[in-house]
Amino acid sequence: MKQTQITITEFERIYERIIGKKDFCDIENFILKNSDENAPFLRIASGVGGKFIQAKSYVGVLQTKSGLTIEILPKIADKTNAERSKAVFIKMLRTLKNFPFKSSNLASLKIQNLPLLEIFISMFLCELEALVKKGIKSDYVALEENLNFLKGKLNINEQIKKTASTKSGFT
Repeated sequence: MKQTQITITEFERIYERIIGKKDFCDIENFILKNSDENAPFLRIASGVGGKFIQAKSYVGVLQTKSGLTIEILPKIADKTNAERSKAVFIKMLRTLKNFPFKSSNLASLKIQNLPLLEIFISMFLCELEALVKKGIKSDYVALEENLNFLKGKLNINEQIKKTASTKSGFT
């Protein structure tokens, strides 16, 4: 049975036998095409076990064309427990400064069992819900016009100067 999701830590290796030849080739082609700018989080190398893809200093989610999801979790001392790594990652996200999606319900215990992609989606949806409830800040646009009707605030000084010679406007 083909895997649809694998979880690794930073600097861990992914071999072809783990994810299958097609997914391995897809990721390898992506790295080769974008090696200079868009794929700084992965590298291709060879070792005793054959050719492998290694995650660099990157934590997040990757998804191939076939739908394989690769979760890359932070490298911490306890490598055996992916849920502990995920909990540490969620804690890191909560305390990160200048991060646009800080959600208070990241503390729930159920969220650690979710895939990382769903955690990101739920964070986004929580922030979107808060924004919709709060409303988008809007302000009046300052605009001065000499109209034949009153709309907004009347600038008396300017009105007297402009309408002294003409009969139009407010006097």
